[in-house]
Amino acid sequence: MTLTNDDKQARLTEELQLIQLMPPYIGIFPSGIDNTESSNKKINLLDDIAMAIATAVHNRVGVVMEERNDAVHFTLAVNGSPSSDDREAAERFFKALLQQEGDFALHMLDIMRSYAMPRITSLAGQVAESIGQFLRADLIRCVANDDSARHDEEIPGFKFLADKLPELRGTSVLEALSFLFKRLQERAAAVHRSASDPAFPAHDASLVNGVLFLAYQLAKAPIFGRILVDRNTRPPSVHFVGRCRYTIAMLGRYWGCLERLRTLVKLTRRNITYEWCPDDVEGIVNDQPIAMRRSALQVIKAVSDWGRRTVMSVSDSAFNRLCLQYKDTVTVSTHPAIRLILKAGTNAESGQSRLVGCSGGVCWTCSEWIALYNSTVHQDNQWRIGPSLLEVDTTFALTHRYPFEEDVYESAKDFKAMTLHNWLDPNPRDY
Repeated sequence: MTLTNDDKQARLTEELQLIQLMPPYIGIFPSGIDNTESSNKKINLLDDIAMAIATAVHNRVGVVMEERNDAVHFTLAVNGSPSSDDREAAERFFKALLQQEGDFALHMLDIMRSYAMPRITSLAGQVAESIGQFLRADLIRCVANDDSARHDEEIPGFKFLADKLPELRGTSVLEALSFLFKRLQERAAAVHRSASDPAFPAHDASLVNGVLFLAYQLAKAPIFGRILVDRNTRPPSVHFVGRCRYTIAMLGRYWGCLERLRTLVKLTRRNITYEWCPDDVEGIVNDQPIAMRRSALQVIKAVSDWGRRTVMSVSDSAFNRLCLQYKDTVTVSTHPAIRLILKAGTNAESGQSRLVGCSGGVCWTCSEWIALYNSTVHQDNQWRIGPSLLEVDTTFALTHRYPFEEDVYESAKDFKAMTLHNWLDPNPRDY
C-alpha cells in the first residue's frame, strides 16, 4: 500500500506521542546531560541570540549567521510562522544591540525582560522544582567530607556573592552551597509566582536579575560534574542531575549571554542585520493538523518480537493513562533548525561549517533528522548544533523531501520499543 505524506506524518507522530507519554528512557545520555554549552563559541552565540529572542519555553527559536566582512546577518525561525509577539521581540532585541545607552548589561536585561517574562517565569518554576528535588535527595553531600574544598573553587563568583550576602561569611563550603541553592530555589519560586499573582511586582528588576545571576553562577558549580562522573551514581540520578543543571543554565543564560553579546557588538561595530526565514521553501510546513490513524494501544503493540513479548506480559489496563492522554489530532510544523537548513540548501561553500542555534536545544527528532541529513545529503558540509536534552516533541513535521526520512520513522519505532521495554521490564542494576 502506498502511503500519502499525511499517512507518513501520522505514523511518525503516533510513535512520538507514545514516547513522550511514557517514563523517559534512561539508556542514552543526551549531550545536554554532560554539557550546558558548546565548545564552539559561535554556536554559543547563536544559542544566546535564539534564547534572548524567545518569548515562551514551548516555542523554540532557531538562528543561523552569515558573516559579511565586518558585518553579520542573522536569519531567525520559529515553529511555524512568526507571530506578532515573535517579530516585536526580535525588533526590540536587535534595536537594543544597535543602540548605545548607558550600562550595556542592564540595558539588555531590561529589554529581554520586557518581552521574555513568560519564558523566564516558566523556567524559574522549573528551576525551583528541580532544586527542591536536588536538595531533598541530599545530593549535595558529596562535598561534606572534603576538608580540602575551597569556596572559590566550589562556588563560582563566591567572592562577589560573599560581599553581597553576609550570611555566607564564616560558612563551610557545604553550608554555603546549601544556602545558595535554597536561596535560588526560593527566589526562582517567587519569580514563577509573579506570572499568576497580579499583586506580585512582576517586573521587579533587582529580583529577576538577581535570580538570573545566581542561576548563571550555580550552573557552573563543580558539584554537578562530580556527581555525574561518580561511578556510584545510577542512570536515573545522572539524568536528573544533568537535567537539573541544564535547566538552571538555561535560566542563567540570560546573564551569561551578556559578555558574548557585548563582544559581538564591539567586533562588528554594530553592523548587525537580521531577517525572518521565509515560508516559501519546499518542505516547510506551518500548523498542519494531522489525524492519527492508529489508537494508542495499536501503536504500543506495533513492536518487534522481543518487544511484543514484553508488552503481552502485562494487562492492557497498564496502558490506560497513556490511552487517555493520547491525542486524536496533533498540529505539526517545521521546527526552526530544520526550517533554516532547508532555506540554506546548497548555498554555503563546500567544507564550510554550518552552525544553527536554538533557544532550548533541538528536539530528539530534529537531532535524528540533522544527523541523517549530514550523512546522506551533505557529507562534506556538516550542520552543527549545541548541547540539548533531546526531548521528544510531537509537533515535529517531516519535509517529505528526502528518502532518509523513512529512517527517521524507523528510529522513532526503535526508540519507542526501547522506552517501552525500559518501562515495563527495567534492569534492576540501573536503579
